[in-house]
Amino acid sequence: MKNELFTEFLRAVSSGLKGEAYTGGGDLRKLYVLSKKHGVENLFYLAIKNSCADAEVLKVAKKAYDANVNLSLVQKAYADETLSHLAGDGVKILLLKGDAVKNVYPRQDMRYSSDVDFYYEKKQNKKVKKTLTEAGFKLTHKNYQHACYEKYPVTLEAHYSLSFLDKKSGKYYDNAFLKATEIKKNIYRFNLSDEYIYFLTHAAKHFKYGGFGVKTVADNYCFLNADIDFNYVEKELDRLNLLKFYAAFKNVAENWFGKTPLSDDGAAFEEYIAVGANYGTSKNYAAMNFADDSSGKKYFLSKIFPSAKIMSQKYAVLEKAPALLPVFWVVRAVGFLFRKDKKTAVKGVVKTSGAVDEESVKTARDAKRAAGFDENE
Repeated sequence: MKNELFTEFLRAVSSGLKGEAYTGGGDLRKLYVLSKKHGVENLFYLAIKNSCADAEVLKVAKKAYDANVNLSLVQKAYADETLSHLAGDGVKILLLKGDAVKNVYPRQDMRYSSDVDFYYEKKQNKKVKKTLTEAGFKLTHKNYQHACYEKYPVTLEAHYSLSFLDKKSGKYYDNAFLKATEIKKNIYRFNLSDEYIYFLTHAAKHFKYGGFGVKTVADNYCFLNADIDFNYVEKELDRLNLLKFYAAFKNVAENWFGKTPLSDDGAAFEEYIAVGANYGTSKNYAAMNFADDSSGKKYFLSKIFPSAKIMSQKYAVLEKAPALLPVFWVVRAVGFLFRKDKKTAVKGVVKTSGAVDEESVKTARDAKRAAGFDENE
């Protein structure tokens, strides 16, 4: 539920987005903390820079803004050089998010990204890893959809799957390059309408697995005011069973940053994400599982017996031989017994599930209905 502090926070972020000075009476220190939690420090600084009476808050906010702007410039320069090198090696690259999202904002400095996202065909895995490793990047994380490579101060999120939510929607991006335009040799980009569809599918995944924060809602508001073919977007979202999600998400964005009243679905949607952060919360994720099964059995089983997709992050052989999943459940269980942090890991799951009460389960269940996810399962 939106409390007074969060409502004041939205006023500040909205002021920054519209190029206006924030003149509300909110506690600026608490508002700044929320801006960091939601990844909108730049919008917060732009809102208070000409009206802030607290010199210390202004100093800290400006420092964060400057750091984010500088990081974006450096990251773009490094990433452009690296991705051009990959493309020169014959790897087809589809740029994702990044500048496309920044460009729908009134000013590019209003938004920053912590990484650079791109997609390539999975068959190029070895070449991508070799090229990036030789360029000084270190593989720091890998799952069934993407791998993260880091070389200070740049993080590359290299996607080899754009699937999301379920098998039907996952097939939508089986031939992703056919939906894109080649802007340079072997470097592709979606047009703005298809970029918006990708943004929505990505947001839907985050919504279902923990939620998202104010930054994503601000992104949506800016897309909604961009030069997009919304008839085409809605037609494609209908194919993806995401029309109801889109309608509720749109309603919340136009309520938070415009003057549109909340619908019943919008209110349920808002209730779920207003308690979250930039990337959602583990409590929301657990509550979504409890929404299907109030006993929590589904949530606990997902932790004890992860899916083949999740398990393949560590045991790559499962990508080609998923029938071996039960064998690797045993391997994983034996390995867990020798983990030094096993008590901490168990406590984390128990603590998260223990924090899920009837109210949070109801909130998740209502949000799931409002987004139309209960109709797709």
